[in-house]
Amino acid sequence: MAIIERLFDTLDTSTFLDGGSQASVTDTGQNSEVISLATFEGVHCYVEADFPASPTDDLVIEVLSSPDGDNFDTVPLFSFTLDNASDGNVSWIVTSVFSFRVKFKSSGTNDSISVNFRYRRWQWQSV
Repeated sequence: MAIIERLFDTLDTSTFLDGGSQASVTDTGQNSEVISLATFEGVHCYVEADFPASPTDDLVIEVLSSPDGDNFDTVPLFSFTLDNASDGNVSWIVTSVFSFRVKFKSSGTNDSISVNFRYRRWQWQSV
């Protein structure tokens, strides 16, 4: 009988479209690089947010899927908000899409939020 286990890829730090590994996020938003799941089953995503002193804006996180890595949804696959009450982090899982990117933006126009985004893809293998 074959045993199937999950094989994890290396932990990657996303490069944002502006070329940096850390983004300063405002209300216009910053997109992560495109993350392909073409040969993977899923991905564990992790973001750390560093809010300024006395913040007023929250961090809005949107996951936008794509069937080809070029054309992205205009309506997020899902989205959530990280409250500004304290610097924080959040993790989530994405599966069953060809590719996606993550858009980070502040909920208002007052704050610039520092964001680090990392991910680790996985696939199943028979051992």
